[in-house]
Amino acid sequence: MLGIAYPAHRIGFYKEYNRFPNSGFEIHHLCENKICVNPHHLKEVSHQENIDCITTRSAPVRLTNEQVWSIRFEFTNTPHKKIQEIFNIKSPITIINIQKNRSYKHVAYNSYDIRKEQGNK
Repeated sequence: MLGIAYPAHRIGFYKEYNRFPNSGFEIHHLCENKICVNPHHLKEVSHQENIDCITTRSAPVRLTNEQVWSIRFEFTNTPHKKIQEIFNIKSPITIINIQKNRSYKHVAYNSYDIRKEQGNK
């Protein structure tokens, strides 16, 4: 490894399994987050398996402002797995980003603003 640059996810895989993927295999991100380095989200797969996973995954879920608000404020103590099931969200990263206001930033931060957006002053 010395003197050679490797992508961070490959280093994460190496640290967990003490090896790089076998020849002819690739690392697939189970969480579908390309920058993820969590070794529990990384799986060694063949090139064809990786392509199959990429082409068969569904389009990202588009949440309404009300759903985002609920995730951000009403489900704060709910396990991410449960929120994923309720809103049909594939990745826990999506939930984390909503709760930390990294995504859906346009959604109001309090119920007054939500009611105002809906026209229910």
